[in-house]
Amino acid sequence: MDFCFPKEQKIYLKHDIDALFESRKTVYKSPVKAIYIEGNGKGYPRALFSVPKKLFKRAVHRNLLKRRMREAFRLSIGQYPELQCTDFGFLYISNEITDYGTILAKIQKILEQVAQNSKENL
Repeated sequence: MDFCFPKEQKIYLKHDIDALFESRKTVYKSPVKAIYIEGNGKGYPRALFSVPKKLFKRAVHRNLLKRRMREAFRLSIGQYPELQCTDFGFLYISNEITDYGTILAKIQKILEQVAQNSKENL
């Protein structure tokens, strides 16, 4: 099992980001909000992680939270093979720094809910 998060699994192109935010499919589990779009045509899940500067002025705190979300996503996505062609945008929306265990649990719940929604749509 590969535990890396390579560049091809990151969403960085403007038109991909715009398409993601236009999809309007959201799942909210405090402190993380996820926007997703199914069928990216790549064969693997891709993700975007964002922590607003308005909530956390110091880059150290924003980077810490993005690192925690990235690690939780990377470890959890392998449990859901039905999400292999899905793009995700994870937004941190709380104004407090949350521990890694809480973020991991919330991202797993989000992925579980998205997997259930994709099964129902088939």
